[in-house]
Parts: sequence; C-alpha cells; structure tokens
Amino acid sequence: MFRILPWLFSVLGFIGIIHSSASFKILLDIPSALVSVVFPMLLMLSIYSISDIKQAFKHLFISDNNGLSIEELQRSSQVFASYGVLSLTSGIVASMLAIIAILANLVNISTVVSNISVSLLTIFYSLLVVIFISFPASNILSSVAKKLNSDETD
Repeated sequence: MFRILPWLFSVLGFIGIIHSSASFKILLDIPSALVSVVFPMLLMLSIYSISDIKQAFKHLFISDNNGLSIEELQRSSQVFASYGVLSLTSGIVASMLAIIAILANLVNISTVVSNISVSLLTIFYSLLVVIFISFPASNILSSVAKKLNSDETD
C-alpha cells in the first residue's frame, strides 16, 4: 500500500495542475485515449500471456512479498516497461498518421491547427501512461526484486 502512495499523490497533483490551468474539456479525446491505453494492452497479448499481465498487476498491489521469486518480480517489471514502450510507440504512430491525413486534406486552412492539436493528444496520453503508470510500476517492482535479492544474499 505504501508503495503506491507517492504515485497517487503525484497523479492527484498533476490533475490539480491541469484542472486549475486550463479547461479540462480540451484535453479529452476518447479515440486518443483508446489508442494510448487500450491498444497497447491488446498488443501486450502478443508478447505476454494473460496470466503474466494479471500476475504483474497482482505483484504491484501485493504488500506481502513472501513467496515471490526474484524472477517473477523481474518479469512483472518487464511487463510494465513493455506497456510503456508500446503505449508511447502507438501514440507517436497514431499522431503521425493523423498529421499526415490532416496535411493531405488541406481544404480549410483554419481547421488545421485545431486538428493537429487533437492529433497531439495521443502523444500526451501516451506520455501520461509512461510517466504515471508504466515507469513507476516497473521501478517499484524492480526495487522490490533488488531488495529480495539483497536479502537472499545476506
């Protein structure tokens, strides 16, 4: 439980900054969120099994480390690291495809800027996934694995 508290405070702080500085509506785009959050999770199924992904989430929220092997924790850390890479990659690819489509159809020049800003939301969401989900989860699990490794060697 205490491993999650710093992450939770940083997420709440980020939401507070976004909410106080701009209209929250301009940051909402469901297709971009799907491309950045759900699509990478589906891609994860081509790399890891469903049981590996479930186990990674289970290891993240378990406070009792008894019975966990270092290999299991390292594998769970790799699952979250892979999720971050896939999220960022799919966000960048989707944004580039959207920008290409926008520039290919330059009928009304006044809508180009707003359309490009919406296409960049995919990268923004992907960065949020990496910064607030993938990177902290991977680091938490790898630090627990290192701690278990040092406990075993002592």
